[in-house]
Amino acid sequence: MINVYEQVDQNKRRSAVVMVLFVVVITFFVWVLAYFLGYGLDIVGLALILAGLMSFASYWWSDKIILAISKARPADKERDFNFFTVAENLAIAAQIP
Repeated sequence: MINVYEQVDQNKRRSAVVMVLFVVVITFFVWVLAYFLGYGLDIVGLALILAGLMSFASYWWSDKIILAISKARPADKERDFNFFTVAENLAIAAQIP
């Protein structure tokens, strides 16, 4: 059984593979379209740059993107009393502050 740190490393490697595959697939798809539609290879370079920028942005700002999509907000002790109570009970049970 692998520990948490090994799982984190494994997930980071998988994320890197997914990002590289995304760039490769998008570039290949644009190359096939450019070939069959008679465009030059300039558009393939543009697709490579745009796919790379999209991968970079999704990697660095994915947390903000997901929070914005889900309309997340900071928890308020009065409005989210049950959440605070459960979190406090879990902290007491785990003996953490």
